Amino acid sequence: MTADMRKVNRLTRRQRSLISRAQALAAGITDAQIKALLQQRVWVEIRPGAYAVAGAAPSWEQAVLAVLLSAGEGTWASHRTAAFLCATRRVAQPDCIDVVTALDRRVTLDGVDGHRSRELFDADVTLRAGIPTVTPSRALVDIAGSFRHDDLGKALDDLLRRRLCTLDDVRRCVSRLHPGPGRSLRAMHDVLAERWAEYDPGDSDLETRALRAIAKAGLPLPKQQHRMHLGGRQVRIDLAYPELKIAIEVDSWEYHGKVRSAFDVDHIRRDELVLLQWMPFTFTSAMSDEYLADSTRTLIEHASARLAREIDESGAA
Repeated sequence: MTADMRKVNRLTRRQRSLISRAQALAAGITDAQIKALLQQRVWVEIRPGAYAVAGAAPSWEQAVLAVLLSAGEGTWASHRTAAFLCATRRVAQPDCIDVVTALDRRVTLDGVDGHRSRELFDADVTLRAGIPTVTPSRALVDIAGSFRHDDLGKALDDLLRRRLCTLDDVRRCVSRLHPGPGRSLRAMHDVLAERWAEYDPGDSDLETRALRAIAKAGLPLPKQQHRMHLGGRQVRIDLAYPELKIAIEVDSWEYHGKVRSAFDVDHIRRDELVLLQWMPFTFTSAMSDEYLADSTRTLIEHASARLAREIDESGAA
């Protein structure tokens, strides 16, 4: 069999300058040729049976993929490694590389934490940036026990916000699994219980907090990121009850303290809303959820009474 160097080059380009021994053999390169490439320092073995093109810039992602190529098919980046690959909030780059396989295999490599699972489903594995890995949902579920409740919820919201998963994805993942080391299904059930079927995490943690506080108080859910024309331009209101002309904006002083122009624009927007007979309300991180809920309830009552009067007056006319 003649070596197919074009295939080899395609593989290394796609795999962060890496190739496995099995892939090289499948491309027609013999054991003797592999040995010669290593002796001539054309390739460098960085894991048993996993070679890098000499001179290729190393990276953490390359190190992860080298482990997976060395371990062979059916091995996936997992746990904190998979969570870090998708930039999960509050997950730092792990000291060890986490991988998972089925029960009938075991990965024993230096600097690698090899996990085995009887519940490694097709729906829980994927490719991310060319790296075989568990899905963001599965990674989060597998390390849920390491988070505080609020941080777990924020990590989930961030994944939803970036469209790396849906609530249905996470719920199905949880339902397929049993508890395990580091995998707290109770913690996942708790954060999922706070998020309803059509839940939207919004543009920020503060918006999410406001929305959840309104829902918890049993009040009607506002529209998120409501688009409207204001002052000759299209704007978005964080939370709105358009039929009642109520606008709730969420504000972080940390942001506005640094960006004066945004501070001014928001005040202009508030004035324009008032001129259109809207009732604007600003919720900041320093305010309590109870204050927001009470204020929203009062706004809804006043706006509903005003709308009822307008309907009566139009009928009388």
